[in-house]
Amino acid sequence: MQRSTGQYKVKPIKAKVRELLGYPYPFRIPRGVYVEQWVGISLDEIHRAKDSDVAYMRNRHPLLDLGWTRDDCIAYLRSCGWGDTPKSACLGCITTQIVNGG
Repeated sequence: MQRSTGQYKVKPIKAKVRELLGYPYPFRIPRGVYVEQWVGISLDEIHRAKDSDVAYMRNRHPLLDLGWTRDDCIAYLRSCGWGDTPKSACLGCITTQIVNGG
């Protein structure tokens, strides 16, 4: 995992989930209390699909369950009149890819 992903996405999401569950850090979350988090990863990036590293969060991957690629997602958005969406990446990630020739 990239450092920025952990710092700017994963850590804040976990903190908010704990808050919503009513167990902000440092309180322990009781066994059996969890959230189901839906993550929008398509077949094109199946290697990014991971289980959660904490017991109170369970990751689901609905696009994988549907067998959808990025092209399928774009076709669906267009059929709803929402048009196209660019691939996401933070400025730091884009800069790193350019510098490293990625």
